[in-house]
Amino acid sequence: MNYNPAGSSHSSFGHVRSFACDMRREAALPKTDRDPEPPYARSVDNMDVIASFFRLDRIGYDMYYGGNGRYLYQPIPKNGCTKVKSLLLQIENLPVDNNWWHVHQKEYNGFPGTHNLSLEEQVAIFEGRTNTFKFTFVRNPYSRMASGYLDKIKKNVAPHIVKKIRTFAAQNRIALSEEITFSEFVDVVSRQSVTEMDSHFRPQCYEGRFPVVKFDFVGRMETFADDLIYVLERIEAPETAVAQAHARNHETGSTVRIWESVSADARRLFLEAFEIDFDVLQYPRRLPAHWHGAQ
Repeated sequence: MNYNPAGSSHSSFGHVRSFACDMRREAALPKTDRDPEPPYARSVDNMDVIASFFRLDRIGYDMYYGGNGRYLYQPIPKNGCTKVKSLLLQIENLPVDNNWWHVHQKEYNGFPGTHNLSLEEQVAIFEGRTNTFKFTFVRNPYSRMASGYLDKIKKNVAPHIVKKIRTFAAQNRIALSEEITFSEFVDVVSRQSVTEMDSHFRPQCYEGRFPVVKFDFVGRMETFADDLIYVLERIEAPETAVAQAHARNHETGSTVRIWESVSADARRLFLEAFEIDFDVLQYPRRLPAHWHGAQ
């Protein structure tokens, strides 16, 4: 079932366009020499490495499988996952506090995934052969990249991420300023392989496990509050949780103008590296006039 809340512009992600055809669910399992190479594989790592993102025996840990199997949430970093996880933890009466890091750490909050189920049970859920409501949220790739930079490089500096960026730049003889500019950041990330990218910047199609999971609903950050309310209603969340859908937190304050500083070469590399997101998630390749929704 795909539902379009008022003001949303969702497409049917149950069968995710060419991507689902090119990277079928067999990609979740080890490849053989006889398997054809999907078109996107040539623009990233070899297919054996890419397939590791979709290994059925690994991906279930990061999923949020709650309500005794009533719903499955696949987080994608920088797509409202702090907000969604916080609400789901409240609904399940699991630990949540003001330390946002704890919200993301299952070692702390104990939210179940699907990894404790058998592979057969997990496949049944992913392919829609159960009543589990499966959802995720996506975002305009331009907006997500800007938010990732402001959050992890500029404002709430994540030293390990900055180190990875600088190490890659040095290894590839890419000059960086003392304070990494957005144009430099876009240039470096767009040159990295999928496995080298940090999860906050990696294409959403990989982080969202789109080749594996037949989502019942794919919300958009551009209509986040309304889409989140729809999700909460579907999973029968209490009104106390629904009432928090419009509350904003952890915003970076990014605007589309930050892209004016990006060089033509860096933007070209970005469009090539993130082609899969523009195609599969159906966002226009031209820079939007302005952002919509939470940033």
